[in-house]
Amino acid sequence: TWPWNPDRIIRKEMAIYLRGRQPGEATGLLEDEFRKLGARDSVFARAGSELEAVRAALTEARPGDLVLLPVHAERDQVIHLMETLAARRWVPGRPLP
Repeated sequence: TWPWNPDRIIRKEMAIYLRGRQPGEATGLLEDEFRKLGARDSVFARAGSELEAVRAALTEARPGDLVLLPVHAERDQVIHLMETLAARRWVPGRPLP
């Protein structure tokens, strides 16, 4: 059994990393593995890009939450967003700019 109980797992599509797979195929494989470990169907969400996934995760976050943001393809945009949030003293639970 899976020792974690995440509230949300957001699948993100990264077209530049498809490497011959169809869109949704690689993320579907990851989702299948999470299910085998015990993740519930209700925790999964999909995002069309990394930035969209980050914004979705931060929108759902509340004070005290642990949010993991593995970012590869849109790193610069995500860093810009995080710097903007820090400059505005954003905290989870408030709307994103």
